[in-house]
Amino acid sequence: MTPSFGPTGTRSQLGRLVAAALALLGMVALLLASNAVASAMGASEELANSAALAVTTAITSVVVRIGGLFAPQLFGRTQFVRRLGIASVLASLILVAGSIGAGLAEEKLRALLLVPSALFEELLFRGLPFLILTSGRKLRRPVLVAGVVLTSFVFALLHPSPHISVFFDAFVFSLLAFGMLLATHSIWPAVAFHIVANATVATFPDAIFGGEARISTVIFDAVLGVLILAFLAFWLKRAKWREVSR
Repeated sequence: MTPSFGPTGTRSQLGRLVAAALALLGMVALLLASNAVASAMGASEELANSAALAVTTAITSVVVRIGGLFAPQLFGRTQFVRRLGIASVLASLILVAGSIGAGLAEEKLRALLLVPSALFEELLFRGLPFLILTSGRKLRRPVLVAGVVLTSFVFALLHPSPHISVFFDAFVFSLLAFGMLLATHSIWPAVAFHIVANATVATFPDAIFGGEARISTVIFDAVLGVLILAFLAFWLKRAKWREVSR
């Protein structure tokens, strides 16, 4: 069979993968630049990271909308859920802005920004690639897998540490979070997973298992992620069975 190079053929498929890669590159550049500016202004590491995520999310949302993609669809199919998602993003942006100059202790600041950081990271590192990769006809599995792996690799690189377990933790976490988004077409399960994972790291920052720092959090994230995916698969299958039986 002759390969197709039309709008739904190989060229379109690879084009979406390249577009996702370029979007990730631009987003990372914006993140690093925003973080550098915030740090130069005297912000703490936690606040600088959250401010960079907030700025990047706001700018990316505008660019995505100009590009013809509808970011609120990441929150769900109903208008109410989409409005709730938009309200959550706006509230998170206000919360981060209000934290600037508040002079909060690092521990309080980390707890305060736990939800906004998780929401922003999921929108940027799962939501944006998802929108681009699924913007046309059904994506071929090898291209989709390549996009998910590329996104997860970039996400893991942005969590530098002398311990390889931290990179592995972030990579596995991203794969699982992307799986949740692909299964439900909603960013909420991944956001909830992210909040729990961040809370675990914050509560047990020096957890050691097997002689390597944070190995225990790798295991925790992997087990939790698999359990959530299994629950989602069961729930979706049950919902589909109910719909067919009507």
